[in-house]
Amino acid sequence: MNLSSVDVKLMISNKCNLKCKYCYVSSVQLFEMSNFKLLEILNFIKNDVEFKNKHINFDLCGGEPLLFFEKLLFIIFKIKSIFKNYTISLTTNGLLLDEYKINLLKKLNVFIAISLDGSKFMNDEMRVDFNNNSVFSKVINSINLCNKLKKDYVISCTLSDHNLNYPKKLVAFFKRLKIKKLYFNYIIPLNNLYNIDFLDMYTSNLVKVYNLLIENNIFEYTLYNFKKNFISKNCFYCTACGNRFVFNFKGEIYSCHVGVDNSFFKIGDIYSGFNENLELFKNRSVNNFESCKNCDLNYICRGGCLYASFVQNGNLNPSSYYCLFFKKLFEYFKCDLDG
Repeated sequence: MNLSSVDVKLMISNKCNLKCKYCYVSSVQLFEMSNFKLLEILNFIKNDVEFKNKHINFDLCGGEPLLFFEKLLFIIFKIKSIFKNYTISLTTNGLLLDEYKINLLKKLNVFIAISLDGSKFMNDEMRVDFNNNSVFSKVINSINLCNKLKKDYVISCTLSDHNLNYPKKLVAFFKRLKIKKLYFNYIIPLNNLYNIDFLDMYTSNLVKVYNLLIENNIFEYTLYNFKKNFISKNCFYCTACGNRFVFNFKGEIYSCHVGVDNSFFKIGDIYSGFNENLELFKNRSVNNFESCKNCDLNYICRGGCLYASFVQNGNLNPSSYYCLFFKKLFEYFKCDLDG
């Protein structure tokens, strides 16, 4: 039986050992999810109708989740004992990976996403510790150790002008490192939110990166998902489609990991269940937006990224800026599909 899937993000803590300049996770007040709260959350997921007969993709994230390795093991074993149809992934900056952790995560079939934005000068521009020291060599050591121990992983690469300004160097670096799989996170800095020149640079260089990745046989998940969903006419965006659920340490549920603690994105909690926002997001229809009605992409993006809409408009109306970005990117995707 083919099951539809949902993404569940468990924010173990907001505590981290890095001070990334683009980080969206608030660290004003540090928290750690208790084991009792985790059990309550997993019990809620087990019994709520939203998750019935679904394949659940659990992502254990933070902050830096490896700061709480014993808690991670507790969660992993509980997931394995409660659920039948699931995958488990771990998003980490890689600094605390060692042979023991890697072998254990491999044995438990936990997929690892390691954050790295490119070569040393690219990565150091955004990803440093609290003393502004480079952590690049430590991350590379962890990647090499994963390779040595034959542990599967993907590199999570956040794209902005600190690395997209150098498309050839960026791809050449990943080729030298023998990276086989990437996942791109698109980020448009707020100070460039309405800068059309920046948008043109971003999309044109992103296209150059994709072309170079294809030439060098490096797999990238965002491109793959777009192609798959374009052909099947499924929705591309997670939050706009109502298939992502983010749980914080209080047991509150949000539709977007960037929007945690923002009431606009809150869709319920484990005690009262889901609120009206969940259905509002699920039923967000391009037929209600004039700018979407005649768009070739409306059945894929369904109005685009909700967070972009909130930043620009403070409501569900599609972000005109993000729409331009997506259409420019689509021109490349469509040519690639046609070719």
